[in-house]
Amino acid sequence: MTLNTRPPTCVVPWPLILVEGGEKSGKSWMFAELTASPLVGRSFWLDLGEGAADEYGDISGRITYEVIIHDGSWASILDQVKEVYAEAARAREAGEKPVCLGIDSGTLIWEMLKDWGSERAKGSNANKRRLAMDPNAEVKIPPNVWDDIHARRKRLMQLLMTFPGICVVTARGKESIVVDDNGNVVSGVTTYKVETHKDLPFQATAWIRLSRDAHPMIVGVRSKYLKIRHGKEDQARIVPNLTLEQLIFEELRCSVDSQPRDLVELGRERTPEQVRDDALAATDRERLLELLAEAAHPAFQAMTVENEQGHIELLSDLIVRRGHALTGGRPQPQQRQPGQQAPARPDNRFYREKESRAAQAQAVPPAPDGAGSSPDDVAPPAMVDRLRNVLEACGTASGPAQLAAVQAITGHKVGQLEELTRAEVVRVGKLAEAAAQKKDPKKALAALMGQAMKNRKAAA
Repeated sequence: MTLNTRPPTCVVPWPLILVEGGEKSGKSWMFAELTASPLVGRSFWLDLGEGAADEYGDISGRITYEVIIHDGSWASILDQVKEVYAEAARAREAGEKPVCLGIDSGTLIWEMLKDWGSERAKGSNANKRRLAMDPNAEVKIPPNVWDDIHARRKRLMQLLMTFPGICVVTARGKESIVVDDNGNVVSGVTTYKVETHKDLPFQATAWIRLSRDAHPMIVGVRSKYLKIRHGKEDQARIVPNLTLEQLIFEELRCSVDSQPRDLVELGRERTPEQVRDDALAATDRERLLELLAEAAHPAFQAMTVENEQGHIELLSDLIVRRGHALTGGRPQPQQRQPGQQAPARPDNRFYREKESRAAQAQAVPPAPDGAGSSPDDVAPPAMVDRLRNVLEACGTASGPAQLAAVQAITGHKVGQLEELTRAEVVRVGKLAEAAAQKKDPKKALAALMGQAMKNRKAAA
């Protein structure tokens, strides 16, 4: 793999601005003022529970923005944001003035997502039992529902952070009490809190705080022109009569040359199970070769999955086996009967790819002559002895150390190696064989043990 780079554009991106403050501090008004600026184009107001959109429509003597219509559902809100995003992209390509999107407010977006999660959580078996015993019991949102909440918010924030125009999000902020580790209120101590998702101030380009009894404050900003250095007295943060037009076009120096933020969405890597499912569904060799190349990436090194028979198998071995099936080789894992000759090895691309990976190709044999035919049978002594030798080659010579390695990989307690099934010996042996070929076998085996435990935790 070659190094992939590009020079920076040095262009000021269009901003995502957080405007927060106490009640009636002018947050919605500040966005309404921006829509009347001659420097901006078409403007859209997404009102989420604040109710100020209609009243402020003519503060400059003319209608300066459009109110987005939605039915209050997340799908409707997200669809409308996507439509505004598309319009902003069109205007930018056409060389028009930047489109503005105002969301009033971000606080209620987060509350909406949490309420949705709470309703889902009530349907879980644990919470159903808890509510049946006490209708006023606290409903705990399980981790999988929190994951869905954050996934919804992530889709919205990806649009806002890469918006090809100006995006303003308001939020409520106030002084809050401080609670210690035991849940007790700390007397006489308060802290300021922005009532929205904790990541929004990090994701915003500029963070503005408004107050009824103080001038606007620039809490933080990402800019090469407007520098806010906390703790430096010579850096002004209080800006009397600050407007968003002034901040965007004078302080941040946005212009018609500005571009959306270039963000690559993270988390696009596929799971081993997704690769496995594609391999099992593949009907042509070329697709399997693509999947084999994907499985050869270091991120999938020695990664095991459950195959179609319910047994654990190296991902790369599963793909190679599927390739054999499509090219007239071995369609399913087979074991020779006593006295049966080994089948001729086909000379094809899959076999050559397999042979090039010698460390994994020389894995523990599936079964010696005279052994039972089921992978769930107890492994014969010859297989166990071979496994001991392989583990010793990885620097794991003592009995307790070998048992610890086996338990980490198989996921269950083992009193002695003789208790292992043939399938478990094959699985542990293959991983140990791969580790033995590394520069530091002991370290490589420890890494495989850790990866196996992570896989089980992720699947739990």
